[in-house]
Order: sequence, then structure tokens, then C-alpha cells
Amino acid sequence: MSKNPRNPVFNHYVFEAVAGLVKNSCSNDPTQCAHFEGLLFPPFQHILELDVQEFAPYVFQILSQLLEIRPLPLPPAYMALFPPLLSPVLWERSGNVPALVRLLQAYLQKAHADIVSGNHLQAILGVFQKLVASKAHDHEGFYVLNTLLEWCDIAAWGQYLGTIWGILFMRLQSSRTVKFARSLTLFVGLFAAKHSPATLEESINKVQPGIFMQLLQGVFLGALATINGDLEKKICGVGFGKILCESASVAAAPAVWGKLLEGVVVMFEKAEHGNQDDGEDELDEAPGFTAAFAQLHHSAKVDSDPLKEVMDPKQFVATALGQLSSRQPLAGMVSGLAPEVQQALAGYCTKYGVALA
Repeated sequence: MSKNPRNPVFNHYVFEAVAGLVKNSCSNDPTQCAHFEGLLFPPFQHILELDVQEFAPYVFQILSQLLEIRPLPLPPAYMALFPPLLSPVLWERSGNVPALVRLLQAYLQKAHADIVSGNHLQAILGVFQKLVASKAHDHEGFYVLNTLLEWCDIAAWGQYLGTIWGILFMRLQSSRTVKFARSLTLFVGLFAAKHSPATLEESINKVQPGIFMQLLQGVFLGALATINGDLEKKICGVGFGKILCESASVAAAPAVWGKLLEGVVVMFEKAEHGNQDDGEDELDEAPGFTAAFAQLHHSAKVDSDPLKEVMDPKQFVATALGQLSSRQPLAGMVSGLAPEVQQALAGYCTKYGVALA
């Protein structure tokens, strides 16, 4: 097939069949991954070496599928394959990007220690920088960044935080879109949830003193209204709930504190409307972004929850507010919120047995 890939429908269903076999065999018995790897790695390597562009996205998807399922430790063949995946030429082709991003996420999850010890972090951040500069692929740049945040110890990549914020703020200033602001707000929420509002704020303010509060008021508060889906709401609810209850800067600005609480509650209560259309043209003029991505149904990625320890984000926020109210009175500030927000918040407190002083 790879010598003459002229029948795209047939080719697609061959890879779909392979993905179906991997899904049904290896999901039930992960030890079967080694058998599939023995059969698939030689032809896959052949396809990648010959640069068969039509097949590369399929290969990346099935490699991701195997990597996500298989138990540790990884065989050496996976890490031998890793450095070429960071080659800029692969990332120039738009059809490769979704599959490559997923594969990069799988490597960060399963082999973060090898990636750090192999000094690959800078190359990964180079990929992130390329993706986040593109209106079409910026959300996928955040997928890489969020996975790095979730799985890699911040001691390994904290030295690059200033550069990361600089890249993000430059894009925000030069070409802000609804999608980009939402993705940035999700990253900030996950950062605060995984580490602390103090660490978050300190790292942002190193770029420019006082910029955290400016971003909170000018970007994050507005973007909370665009957060959609249970997992996104959970991440932002926990992260911005911690900012609400732990940030000294926010506590010192009662008006901002009230708007942030209102924003979190409104986000929780907002009805879902499916996928949101940002109403933006997200096509890039950059040469090389060509060919559509063909998703394999049987190789679909299962979203993981980076905050499994939190069962109910509304309970998390209510409990945090209860703890805060034991240190400083909140009743006066809460009374100034919109009536529907007060009602929803009272419902949380009643349900979870929290009293706000």
C-alpha cells in the first residue's frame, strides 16, 4: 500500500481495522501491546523513513493508541522513535498536527522522566511555540503545555516559565481570539489547581510587575463565560476557586474578588450548548499547512481528568469559601452579588453543609 497509496478510502479502512484490533485486543489485555508492536513497528518505521505523507497521520494515531494503553516500562524502540517526531518538517503539515500532538502527549505521560533526562524539553517547547503562534493550531499548543504541566515536575521545566508566559502574552497582545483566551484561561486554571495561586502569580509578575491582576480583570474574567463542558468547568472552578480563596492580591481588591466569584458561579450554572463557535476565521496563510487530518474512529483519544482527586468542583469552591470565611467575613461581599448568583451560592452552601460568616 505504501508504495502506491492511490486509494484513500481503502487505505483509511485498513488503518481503521488495525486500530479496531488494537482497541479490542489491547484494551482488554494490555500485555498484547508487545505482540502488536512486534508486527506493526517494522512497516511503520518503513512508512516514516520513506516519508509516506498519506500514511503518517495514521501511524501516529495507532502509535499513540498503543502508548496510551501499554504498561510500563516502555521498550527502547519507543524512545528511539521520539527524537525524529520533533523534526520541524513533520509539524509543517497540517494533517500531521493533531496526531503528532496526541503522540507527544502520550510520551509526556508515559516517558516524562526519559524526556527530561534526554534534554528534549526545549525541542518540545519549540513545538509549543510554533503551534501557539497559529490561529488554527494554538489550542493544540495548549494541549502540549497542559500535559507538560500535568505530568512533569515543575522543577524540570520551571526555568522556562518566563519564556512560556512571554510567548503567550505576545500572542495575546498581537492576535487575541476567543479560542486563545479560553485556552489560556484553562491553562491558568490548571496551573493554579496543580500548584498554587502564589506560584502562578509570582511567575506571571516576573514578566511584568502587576500584570497578573491586569490579566485577571482584562482576560480571565471574560473568558470564564466561554468555558464549556464538565471537565473544563471543573479545571477552571478548582483553579480560580483557589485564586479566589488563596490569592492575597485578589483578597485586597474586593470588587475584583466579587467579580471572580460571580464569574465562577455563572460558569458553573451556565447551560451547555454543545461546541462553541468562536466566530473567527482560523485559517493560516503559512505555507506547508496542507492536507486534512483523517481521524480513526477506533483510535479516538479518551480524555483524562487531571484533577481526579476533586470529585465535585462546586463542593470544592463552597468548602474553600467556608474556610476563607472563618478567617475573614464574606457576608458583606457576597450580599453585593447579583441575586441569581447569591441564590446559586446559597444552594451550594446548603447542599454541602457550608456556612459563610
